[in-house]
Amino acid sequence: MINEETRAFLYSNTTMTDLNSLISGSDAALYVLNSAEAINDKGQIVVNAIVVATGNTIALLLTPTKENAPSN
Repeated sequence: MINEETRAFLYSNTTMTDLNSLISGSDAALYVLNSAEAINDKGQIVVNAIVVATGNTIALLLTPTKENAPSN
């Protein structure tokens, strides 16, 4: 069972953004991002994610693009 209550988020300028909402296209249905672990100066974020098809937990590197970057 996938825990839909635990979500990875970005907090910036008093706004919380669910990182799941920033995944574009068909990839959005593949994973549930449940914790953000680190962010670097390029804005890349390391997250733990659950693979929807298997329930396995994996680590992913998210790289922001202009289309899905939250506004500051």
